[in-house]
Amino acid sequence: GKWVVFDPTGQEGYSGKWVAQRVVPFVLAGTWSATSVLPDGSPNIATLTIDEKEGAYSGNVASDTTEIELKTVALKDEKVTITFPFGEATVTITAEVKDGKLNGKWKLPTPEGDLSGKWSAEPKAE
Repeated sequence: GKWVVFDPTGQEGYSGKWVAQRVVPFVLAGTWSATSVLPDGSPNIATLTIDEKEGAYSGNVASDTTEIELKTVALKDEKVTITFPFGEATVTITAEVKDGKLNGKWKLPTPEGDLSGKWSAEPKAE
């Protein structure tokens, strides 16, 4: 399209091209297939379920053997932070939204030092 600025007399003063692109909002709520790369390099695959109610997120992470309720879930400026208890410590996942997927890292503090690795998630096929 075109944009136009008129002067006080109604004459066209400035104009130029104008382009707009529709932004589709990112939807965090849903079921995700999440992969954590463990310190030994092996993948740990889990199902991440996130619910949204009135702008607040909750959910759980589940594997074949366990299900853990998420402590916190936050989405701000295309960045996601998730925490959940793991033993006596707390796992923290930080990820960025890209092409409808999440990519980032996980971290778990231990008495021997932090464990960490890559983390990613994509919408789970129904």
